[in-house]
Amino acid sequence: MKGRNDENQAPGIPALPADLAEAQQQAVGAIQAAIQAGYRRVQVDIPVADLKPETVALPLIYGCEPPMAVVFSDAGSAALAQRDWPGIPEGMRLCSLGAGFRVEDGEMLFFVVPSVYAVEQVEQICDRLSQQGSTAPPVILFNPQLQDAATVGVGLAGRRLRDRFITTFEPVYYLQALGSAAVARLFPYPWGVWQQDDENRYHLVKSLDHRPNGEELGQILGQEQSSTEGLWRGIQRFLRVLQG
Repeated sequence: MKGRNDENQAPGIPALPADLAEAQQQAVGAIQAAIQAGYRRVQVDIPVADLKPETVALPLIYGCEPPMAVVFSDAGSAALAQRDWPGIPEGMRLCSLGAGFRVEDGEMLFFVVPSVYAVEQVEQICDRLSQQGSTAPPVILFNPQLQDAATVGVGLAGRRLRDRFITTFEPVYYLQALGSAAVARLFPYPWGVWQQDDENRYHLVKSLDHRPNGEELGQILGQEQSSTEGLWRGIQRFLRVLQG
């Protein structure tokens, strides 16, 4: 994927990544910059297509400094990662949520695709860490799967908990295709809305200080929102380009 900035639209915003490897590098840099700036709750969203989320997350995890706990939603995923991941550095442990989960002193937490069912426990963990104030270790959410709460039997109270909790995290890296457009954010830069031209190049059409909603996107792009089918085709095309 190639992107360019329009001269009249926040030229400092970096171009979209050319491939998945560059997206992962950008995400690592965004995490590090946010932590250095004092953020203690950060979120990363990268499209994974048919790849395993753990595979996409691995370079980000190895780009962070131990001590660290890499936390999976279930014990099976943690066991597979323990078996398959190469060269797990000293000071990094792979674990899963559950009654026996604990946080070691000073270790960063990296949650891999936390599910909507895990929100309450993850929030409790984060709240306990927040009691440490400025010395609290960072917490990273990678591709949290929290948007399907209404379809998996989570009630209104659970959805409110999810919404309240997710707003406490700074979205330091976000990349998502929307038909022939894309929405992206790379900390510390603003959010950007990108449009694909006839040469399949993405150019920046608008920068914002927040993530745009559907209505804003329609206004920015000057067209109605894509249909579900068109949106999915756009996402698939976007991911094929990212994966090379």
